Amino acid sequence: MTALTSGCGSEDESIGDRALSPAETWSAQREAAKSILATYPGQPSPIAITGAALLSATADPATTRISVTFTGARETASTPCGADYAGEAVESAAVVVVIVLEQRNSSGGVCTMQGTTRTATLNLARPLGNRELLDLQAQVVPVRTAYVPD
Repeated sequence: MTALTSGCGSEDESIGDRALSPAETWSAQREAAKSILATYPGQPSPIAITGAALLSATADPATTRISVTFTGARETASTPCGADYAGEAVESAAVVVVIVLEQRNSSGGVCTMQGTTRTATLNLARPLGNRELLDLQAQVVPVRTAYVPD
């Protein structure tokens, strides 16, 4: 299992000995995110990327940390049919596009399509503030404010 560190800009384009397909790579997903930023609030340029559709996000307005939820594999990549997830943000002054990269277990086998709610936590360059949060389908993601104890 290869681990990705959130927001590190890793250029590792493989999982174990399996090369990622072009649509699965960080670089391809970054390009799709940049296309969304360049055309927001209009329609992004058509790029064949199918990133995770984000269900929601939680952010502490005073920090740069954000957690996103999405539907993913039930188990971690250490098990057959499992996957690990890492997140990264591509940001502008008005918009943040979140990329979630999936790293599946490469052992193969027959897998069901059952999913569960998963999370990825990432850091922004600056707090989210009033910026829109989008996924790679250019859909606005609802953001909840994290509970911050006094």
